[in-house]
Amino acid sequence: MSVVELRLSAADLTPGQRKFLASRSPLVLLAGGYGSGKTTALALKILQLKTENPDAPGLIVSQTWSSLWAITYRRLMATISASLP
Repeated sequence: MSVVELRLSAADLTPGQRKFLASRSPLVLLAGGYGSGKTTALALKILQLKTENPDAPGLIVSQTWSSLWAITYRRLMATISASLP
């Protein structure tokens, strides 16, 4: 298994993103308007949780299949790809 260390400056994140990433609650709500950084925070949280729990399966949901494919999945993959070396 390879280890990836992702380094982010606190200045690169919004206060809401920092709070979301620091949360250890099993249930967290991240809400905001268009362009507020929800997808970026979610992608970083996925990387964080997968690193901490490598054998656990995950689930990403959206309000509709077309929304999941057109917005959530594509933006998540772009954020994850841009975040990894």
